Amino acid sequence: MKIIKLLLIFLPVISYSQQLKTYVGEYSLDGNRYSDNGKATYTYYENENSERVKQGNFSFQGSAVKIEGQFKNGLRNGLWKFTVTQTSKYSSSPSIIVVSVQYITGKLNGKCTFVKSAFPSKKILESSTAFFKDNLLIGEYTYTKFPESKYDKKLSIKFSQDLLGKLNGEYRAEFYQECCSSLGNIEDVVKYENGIMIYRLCREKIDGKVYFKYENGIYTKEIDKYDRDVFSSTWDAHIGADFWIGGDCQYCGTANNPIYSTKEGIDESGFIFFYERKKLDGN
Repeated sequence: MKIIKLLLIFLPVISYSQQLKTYVGEYSLDGNRYSDNGKATYTYYENENSERVKQGNFSFQGSAVKIEGQFKNGLRNGLWKFTVTQTSKYSSSPSIIVVSVQYITGKLNGKCTFVKSAFPSKKILESSTAFFKDNLLIGEYTYTKFPESKYDKKLSIKFSQDLLGKLNGEYRAEFYQECCSSLGNIEDVVKYENGIMIYRLCREKIDGKVYFKYENGIYTKEIDKYDRDVFSSTWDAHIGADFWIGGDCQYCGTANNPIYSTKEGIDESGFIFFYERKKLDGN
């Protein structure tokens, strides 16, 4: 009798495992900048509508993109790793991008890292770290970019968001671009409370020249010589933060993130885009 009961318990598992099939063959990514063709290996089952649902390990190797991850009932689950070999007209040697992210039923959860390095020197050119809970950017966010040419901006961003996804505490950015303006090394320090900016000081880092100062609800110092967007590190943070969350707008940066080389298995609900937050610049 005990043996019969055990068989009845494990029968659904046995039956289900027999339904899993394995695919090995040609595969095309449907992303933007990182679209690629290559070979994939994955397991799947067919649902009642004869649709193929990925379940278990997934791997892809293309001409420039390599992907390793797992699916659970057609959604990304667990650790996903993306490795990209990228060439640039500004560099004679390629760069390597490695992105590691955690998913739970298709949503970003936990620590996510992005590192772009030069090959073969391994010098870091760009990096970012973000923390998510059910697609909501929370905790400390960092983004750093080193210029590969004089047309690139040197950029460093660091800020924190609370469990509701609101900016809280200090937001700090530094940026510098050799070409295109006479600006020096800009430092922008902003303080937020419950998602609203309460203080801002944007200045030259070397000589301390103040461009913007915001306190007590007004700009007490505001220079008119330059367009404000030149100093808008909130705009840079918009690009940097939305880089992680699948925005399709022109400047959201997702074309640079290989996790969107394919949208398959992603649940995009719960994302908050940076530009949707109010009073980022005090207005």
